[in-house]
Amino acid sequence: MDNLSTHRGYPFCELVAKLSKVECPSKQELRTLDKRVKWLGQTDKRVIIHFTPYHGSWLNWVEFWFGIMGRKVLGESFGSADELKMALEAFVSIWSTQLAQPFKWSYNGEGLQEKAVNRFTKMLHGNSVEQMELRTLSKQLMLMTNLIREYVSEVSTHSWDQFLSIFQSQSESIIKRIENEEKPKSQKKARLALENLNKALRECFGGATQEVSADRT
Repeated sequence: MDNLSTHRGYPFCELVAKLSKVECPSKQELRTLDKRVKWLGQTDKRVIIHFTPYHGSWLNWVEFWFGIMGRKVLGESFGSADELKMALEAFVSIWSTQLAQPFKWSYNGEGLQEKAVNRFTKMLHGNSVEQMELRTLSKQLMLMTNLIREYVSEVSTHSWDQFLSIFQSQSESIIKRIENEEKPKSQKKARLALENLNKALRECFGGATQEVSADRT
């Protein structure tokens, strides 16, 4: 399962406990995210939740199945919600009895890191930053931080140079987008993401970069 907040909240823990027919620990016992994730992954209940790595929801095979289901079913037209429900149930039945087979990886991940850097570089071009959803911007900043700390050698110098150049040139737009956010929690998360990226850039590239910092006043 991917790392959406709704997949790691206390209400989800309550649902897992109900489906597993076990007593859910109290809110106090599961008051932190780490404690909830740990409990969800425990093997002493029927439903065990395994989370994909951060930014790795594409590793979840059910996403591939949903893609197949979407192409086979949702491309059609339906006259009512009941017709859609029947079509979905029919597809599930056919898949389970006739079509189901093990999925096999054909992609080894080669070039994935560089694609991610180039994609964010393109996203930063033009005037797109100020219109960008802050959640998207925060996720991209966190992804770049992870790539710099863990996979910097997997990305070419050319791609890093392009990213650093556009990141610096769009610094005012990035800061403006963060500071214009009306939701305090989202703004705080974006500021932290930017701060961590700055730190990673300093540690990896040193004087080759100029810090982009959002005002905390």
